[in-house]
Amino acid sequence: MAPPLIVQTPNEMNLYREPSGESFAFLMLFQDGNRIDLTLKPAESRYLHWKQDGLTRCLLDKDNPVSDFPAPTDTDYKTKMPEEDFFHQCCNEFWWVAVYVVKGWSRKEMLYAQAHLDIIRRMLIQMLQWKVVLEKRTSVNFGQEAKCLEKQLGDKSNKELAATYAAGSYESIWASLQTAIFMFERESASVAGQCGFALNKQEGARVWQYIKKVGHVQ
Repeated sequence: MAPPLIVQTPNEMNLYREPSGESFAFLMLFQDGNRIDLTLKPAESRYLHWKQDGLTRCLLDKDNPVSDFPAPTDTDYKTKMPEEDFFHQCCNEFWWVAVYVVKGWSRKEMLYAQAHLDIIRRMLIQMLQWKVVLEKRTSVNFGQEAKCLEKQLGDKSNKELAATYAAGSYESIWASLQTAIFMFERESASVAGQCGFALNKQEGARVWQYIKKVGHVQ
């Protein structure tokens, strides 16, 4: 086997969270491009791990037959038809955080504006995932960070979504925010209509008027 290119032991790190004491992981990327994530856990917790991740496949269990483990499934990773409460929370989060984007833009706080632009884009991506699910009438696994979404969208939607990624200027932040708002208004209305949800149009309209006032846009 090729020598390791880089190794990480996240359970020793508190960069993002407190270290966990129940398991210990070695994340290894080798110079030939192969990767192995090796996690050591107490033997008595192996079934708990299977319940936490349906994609777990048992290769060898010395205490019990492999048949004790169901076949792997990606069901838990699939985006399902939207629930009404979740839909409204997504809309509310988009409009609430959009105000923070324009606040950072108006104060010339690049990092602040970009960070909140990323949050509203995540809400937009969620709405686009529901759009695809409704079109296909089935749950869809879009992969980590929705990496497969662009394969499900048309060229127009992909170009619009790409335009929500601002370059390093305040002009591009403003343009990206507007594009995100136009897309979210359109897609949220479409999802609400297909699902029979009552869309709170007043919420978005009030926030959009406020944003245009701050941006001195007619």
